[in-house]
Amino acid sequence: MNTKELLKSIPPRKKAMAGAAAVLILLYVLLCGVISARQDAYAIRLSTEPAELTLAEDAQADVTVTIENHANRMISSQNDMRTYLVYRVFDSSGAEVLTSGQVPIDPRIGSGRTSTVTATVSSEGLSAGTYLVRFDLQDREGFFSERSDSFAAAELTLVIR
Repeated sequence: MNTKELLKSIPPRKKAMAGAAAVLILLYVLLCGVISARQDAYAIRLSTEPAELTLAEDAQADVTVTIENHANRMISSQNDMRTYLVYRVFDSSGAEVLTSGQVPIDPRIGSGRTSTVTATVSSEGLSAGTYLVRFDLQDREGFFSERSDSFAAAELTLVIR
């Protein structure tokens, strides 16, 4: 039996079901595209200068954080989403021991733009040792690094003597 004969032998009801299945597959593909577009809202890369910082106990130093916005939205501490730069400190076992206050991001960083923010890293309350400082962005929904693989947090090594 050739293809034409095979198609003619399929009852109209089954053809309609096949058409409905094709529509469902198309909807699935479109929804996956929407989900991917949502993830692009977090396509942001952070980097720091310096990559390692040595402080005495109860000291502080400024760290320059570069924010590269490859997301499909603007980043700002002034708009409805109120996005801030924060840093989290982890000890050698990986336990979080400190979360910083929120550092405003000003001016607004549009899609495709890069800006720098100065964050003051403090060793207050930390004992001598080596720590991992992870810079992240945070809005009312939480930390960007916990919501998307397309977000790239910046890390630096903090040594307290």
